[in-house]
Amino acid sequence: MVRAALLAVSIVGLFSSSALAGDIYRFRTADGRTILTDNPSGVDTSARLIETAKYDGAGRPVRAPELPDKARDRALEDVRYAESELLQAYNRLTAGVRAHPDELMPAMDEGVPPRKGKRKIPRTPEYYARIGALQADIDEAQKRLDAARERLYALN
Repeated sequence: MVRAALLAVSIVGLFSSSALAGDIYRFRTADGRTILTDNPSGVDTSARLIETAKYDGAGRPVRAPELPDKARDRALEDVRYAESELLQAYNRLTAGVRAHPDELMPAMDEGVPPRKGKRKIPRTPEYYARIGALQADIDEAQKRLDAARERLYALN
């Protein structure tokens, strides 16, 4: 009798542990609800997949194998370098915002009494081209930083 009960309990435990193994999918619907399921085919097609988690037979999450520290260290170094490049590009822009003397256009209001407030001095097209190039440097540095961060996040 005791053997039969132990056999029944062990069979139930065997089947329940295999039921815990597999993938769990997390979806977000258009109205903001979160759906957790092990069968993604039954989810509304407008729902967006957020995450997939793998579980072993004991119900514990299966972790991705650890990557060598060198790859993670290299990715972190790339992020730090890209951050430094972005800061340098931003500093070049802020240092170069003031127009050079040859980038100022002559005033057109000769003989007109001065207006109240700050007077806007017109700048030459060369000034705007220089500022545009500095801004483009910032945009490129930001793209490199975003790409480096994506590589690092993929490793974690």
